[in-house]
Amino acid sequence: MGECVKIVDLAKRMIELSGLTPDKDIKIKFTGLRSGEKEYEELITEDEDVEKSEYEKIRVLKKNQSCIENRIDIEKIEKLVTDNDENGLRLIAREYVPENTFSK
Repeated sequence: MGECVKIVDLAKRMIELSGLTPDKDIKIKFTGLRSGEKEYEELITEDEDVEKSEYEKIRVLKKNQSCIENRIDIEKIEKLVTDNDENGLRLIAREYVPENTFSK
């Protein structure tokens, strides 16, 4: 995906490309993270392996065998939804997506 770019640098560059001056013509305001936003986006998680493809610059993500064995229990999820069990749904979401947090 290329190298990391800071959002503030991207904002400044966009302002400059518009012919304006950052912090003079347009102020950049830092508001912090909103509910549900993440500071860092994981492109590859612990349960994935990177493999080469037939193209030099393209890689393929494959789930680890341990993850494949952990199949999603649709019936359990359907019951939690039917019972309107928000806490149960959060717990099962954490089980399947451990790198994320599902808060209220």
